[in-house]
Amino acid sequence: FSETLSPKDLIAILSACFAPSASIILQSGGTLDKYIGDAVMAFWGAPLPLADHAARAVAAALAMRQATQAVSRDFASRGLPRLAARLGLATGPAVVGNVGSLERFDYTVLGDTVNLASRLESLNKFYGTDILLAASTRQAAGEAFPCREVDAVRVKGRAGAAAVHEQIGRAHV
Repeated sequence: FSETLSPKDLIAILSACFAPSASIILQSGGTLDKYIGDAVMAFWGAPLPLADHAARAVAAALAMRQATQAVSRDFASRGLPRLAARLGLATGPAVVGNVGSLERFDYTVLGDTVNLASRLESLNKFYGTDILLAASTRQAAGEAFPCREVDAVRVKGRAGAAAVHEQIGRAHV
């Protein structure tokens, strides 16, 4: 919807979305990596290890979905565009550290796990979902976060198929 808005209005909309997401990420112990256009990239478990990093990431994804829905309802009531958030989560090894040149660098994560999470985020549009997890995240997050298996897909950059799970909520205890 960026072509229908002025740059000032677009920034206001993005800021309204980014603010709650950033707070949720940071409050859950995540590292806010960067903003990429209309996306937020984050990771858990670095720079300090977190034994429950996957559960924290899934809980944050659920909270971000809820926050985005609230912002979207507010926007719709004011005649602004509806918003949707799509999230992809994968758990596994990654290179974490400063990447770049001598003049400019960023603290970030790289690797197959990061690429898989990005591909899962994109796949949400195809499946009509909003949170997709790799099997590794599904397993590491535990039974507190029920999922349904959606498919096994071969994503760009990977030789084999990866099981894909939709995050459907939080178990009630």
